[in-house]
Amino acid sequence: METLAHFAGGRPCELGMDEKEAVVSSTMAAWEEERFPDIVVGIDFGMTCTGVAYTIGPEWGPPKTIQRWPGRLLSELANKVPTSLVYGQDGKTLKDWGFGCDEEENPTEVKEFFKLHLAPYNESDVTGAAITRHDARRWFQDYISCIYRHTVKHFDDSIPGFREMRVEFIFSVPTTWKDVRMIEDLRKFMDKAIKRGAPKHWACIGLTEAEAAAVYACRGLYKNRDIILVCDAGGGTTDVNVLRLASTWGEPVQLEQLGNVEGRPIGSVFIDRAIHRHIIERLSKVKDSLLHTPDHVAWKMLSGRFQRLKCAFGTEAARTPTISLPVPFLKSSTSNLSAAEICDGQMIIEWEHVQHAFDIKIDEMLLMAEEPQLAVVHGLVLDRIQQLKRGVVMFGSRCSPVSYGIICDLLYDPEKHIGEPVRRDPRDSNIYAIDQIQWLIVQGASIPHTGISKDFQLKIKPGEEHLPWKVHIVMSTNPPEQLPQSMRGKDVQQVVVGAADLTFQLWSKDQRIRSSQLEPIKVQWMPAVGIEKA
Repeated sequence: METLAHFAGGRPCELGMDEKEAVVSSTMAAWEEERFPDIVVGIDFGMTCTGVAYTIGPEWGPPKTIQRWPGRLLSELANKVPTSLVYGQDGKTLKDWGFGCDEEENPTEVKEFFKLHLAPYNESDVTGAAITRHDARRWFQDYISCIYRHTVKHFDDSIPGFREMRVEFIFSVPTTWKDVRMIEDLRKFMDKAIKRGAPKHWACIGLTEAEAAAVYACRGLYKNRDIILVCDAGGGTTDVNVLRLASTWGEPVQLEQLGNVEGRPIGSVFIDRAIHRHIIERLSKVKDSLLHTPDHVAWKMLSGRFQRLKCAFGTEAARTPTISLPVPFLKSSTSNLSAAEICDGQMIIEWEHVQHAFDIKIDEMLLMAEEPQLAVVHGLVLDRIQQLKRGVVMFGSRCSPVSYGIICDLLYDPEKHIGEPVRRDPRDSNIYAIDQIQWLIVQGASIPHTGISKDFQLKIKPGEEHLPWKVHIVMSTNPPEQLPQSMRGKDVQQVVVGAADLTFQLWSKDQRIRSSQLEPIKVQWMPAVGIEKA
């Protein structure tokens, strides 16, 4: 028995057999209703700071920013909270977070700048910090739990009946995170941290940081067909997005990506790292005069005054030949240590060293949007507001940063499949090359938000229609012209093994013929002719 499954991305499909129709059961509608939120919270988890914004239904007004944080006076407002944690001496017991991390009292236990280390590749050579991915993931979950608890307390104190409301927490992700396995892994960490608090709260991944910044930047400022380049320069990554405005004034905003979003690990943190290395070199020459390690003293010197001077770089205020930074933890606060260029407790650093650190990461200056710190988190919420109020997604299509394919068997071609493993099918006596890759999505291709579908042939024995089979999805970051054609090629990784099920509900003349307890899928039976064999 030969059948063909066509996955249609969530819409009812016609069946070419006895005028019967596969329909969506009420379970899907119930699931969508259950997930319709009363409050949408956007979270921009940043390298140095994290922002939280929200909107409340059914009005879905403009995003509001949480500005009061633990560790600050009630009169002190901040659009973002530091992405930092402080642990006890055991390194496991969380003591405080955000503004509560006092480096004077906790010189060695403050954990920060761990965002880049969540990625599977090793960033220690770039950032100069030996942080393991295991540690970074643990700190990430602890930090998100802190953000979640504070956000819930904010709502509990200000919104009557909040505990009965459904709350959706949307997270942005860096453009440099192209591996969907890692993103899904972190989404589970987010969901675990959030659902621990209430069953009506859930986490999801929204736009990339570059996409969210683009949504924020394109609010009513441009005309139809305008092309906009958006650069989101953050603490750890810099993203560039080129878009065309596809909607006209008064319509829901719709943006068209003109290429896959580019992201690089370039940010202000790396400027700090470069100066940090320079200071360590000097302090290592006089370490006997320090109360702490050169590494810790150097980091302490980079807070406060240096951050203000760094932000003033390129202005009239910075046009001096040198800068002076106080050196903490000296055994004598008035020390003169010529080997480290320290005079009266101050280290003298030439501006050219700072200039060099900037030059490595920056080659041009860009105009900044209004409130650039809030661009990503407000963009996340604005995108969701439009979906909820007007039913229109801002990105009708998005360009894929990587290629995705399915492992399948292809009819053997002696010219294309030289050296490939083969098998003979006893049912049709044809020879098939096995473990071939049919690329469904090619890097840079425009993918509609409704997804894509492709037909594959599957041969099954009578009576096995109800048994699920496995679909193996792979990915590659190679450019389209260098994609491997089989699993024997290089630079291809398996992403997921998905279970597909032919069990669904079949109806005829308002009578259900067959049903399943599982969530139905869309199936369309078609002649198995001229298509790839999975």
